[in-house]
Amino acid sequence: MGPRAPADVSRFTPDLYPAGPPLVPAPGDPPDAAAALAALQDAGIPDAAERFSDPPLVARAPDAAARAGLVALAGTVAEPVLDAFVAGELPVHRVEVGTLEHPTRVVGPGAGIAPATRFVNARYAAEHPALFAPSLAHDLLWHATGAGRVEETVLHAVAAMTHVQRLAAAPGLAELRTELARRQHSLALTLLCSRHPGSPEICLVAPDGPGTLPGGAPDRATPDFFGVPFGAGDSAEPDAPGVLRLVLRRAFGEDTEIPAPLRYDDALVRLCARPLGDGWCPPQARLRVAVALGLVDP
Repeated sequence: MGPRAPADVSRFTPDLYPAGPPLVPAPGDPPDAAAALAALQDAGIPDAAERFSDPPLVARAPDAAARAGLVALAGTVAEPVLDAFVAGELPVHRVEVGTLEHPTRVVGPGAGIAPATRFVNARYAAEHPALFAPSLAHDLLWHATGAGRVEETVLHAVAAMTHVQRLAAAPGLAELRTELARRQHSLALTLLCSRHPGSPEICLVAPDGPGTLPGGAPDRATPDFFGVPFGAGDSAEPDAPGVLRLVLRRAFGEDTEIPAPLRYDDALVRLCARPLGDGWCPPQARLRVAVALGLVDP
């Protein structure tokens, strides 16, 4: 039995489930260092205190909220992205909270500011920092210009897996109804529902799938995750960053043969046509997330 229509559409965005309430970001001020660390520990982030106070990370992410969001990548498929950022091995060298060039993004470049610095949208500064992790995973791997359909889809899949893993470790996050929580829950929903008919395994490419949006807006529904219009056309910079290879091994299995060279091309799409399997998130954990999001009846 696949996922059912959500029992409570207020967990998801109203563009997908129009009966849901309007989106409202978390009120208040950004958390200080103590509050941000406490939120990480409550969410089951491994080695949270040690990572949060690591001097190289503090130097690259001085804002407590943004730094906590980066630490929330620990223990997920995107943990290699965190390690590469701390080591200075990514084009992005600094993450802060601030105003974005494109205000609808969660994380992105600032207007007129070199892309080596990225910002967590100040609109979401008071949100639970674990909710930043999916968008940070996407943005730290993302070409600031020229991203095409395959790149956007693969990186959104990484973001969705990251949020599913955070929900599996802390199902209480599913009870958050803030704007950012609902945006991330909606992405996770789309991933969890992408599968071939009758299969319990998530598959990003499943054009015969029963749909990614059970009971949702028909004009937003797609058969599978790769059908969601995250981007359009081919990438102007099709080479994928080396760290993505490590992320894909965590997603598909350490023994998976990753295309070489790794590019956002048909070879990567063929890899994504394989089921994700159970290594990144075991069936019991995925079931826990589906129950927390109201997609299955306990």
